[in-house]
Amino acid sequence: MDADVIVGAGTRVQNGVNIYKGVEVGSWCFVGPGVVFTNDQHPRVGRDNWEITSTFLDDGSSIGAGAIIRCGIRIGAFAMIGAGAVVTKDVPPFCLVTGVPAEQTHRICACGETTLPLISWVDELIRPCCHKHLNPKVLQIAQEKVRGLEKRAS
Repeated sequence: MDADVIVGAGTRVQNGVNIYKGVEVGSWCFVGPGVVFTNDQHPRVGRDNWEITSTFLDDGSSIGAGAIIRCGIRIGAFAMIGAGAVVTKDVPPFCLVTGVPAEQTHRICACGETTLPLISWVDELIRPCCHKHLNPKVLQIAQEKVRGLEKRAS
């Protein structure tokens, strides 16, 4: 882990992960083994004006093993990145993305157990399985994130 990386409370970072300066990881996130983050949009040796490009993982997001996360993107709250995915653009909250390049395949509930159609209603994102599997702190964060989505939708 590089200097000045921010990692929120309750987050789990597995073995072999490369997190560079400019990456901010929210609370209660999961970063699987071998995940790589980048922080330079135009990597070239010898450039005098190198700039860090920030990346943000919102609370509750999960990244599967071996995924590559391009700099300058935002991974939404409780989003899930499939193993081996190459993420090149923002991922909306409560969405599952897979593939190379990563594309949205489904919405996903807060605990990650239930996949939903992409056109699912916001009130479907917290399901009975979430009440069963999430600890009360994480469930409360998920409920707050859903309320934020509801406000944006209205």
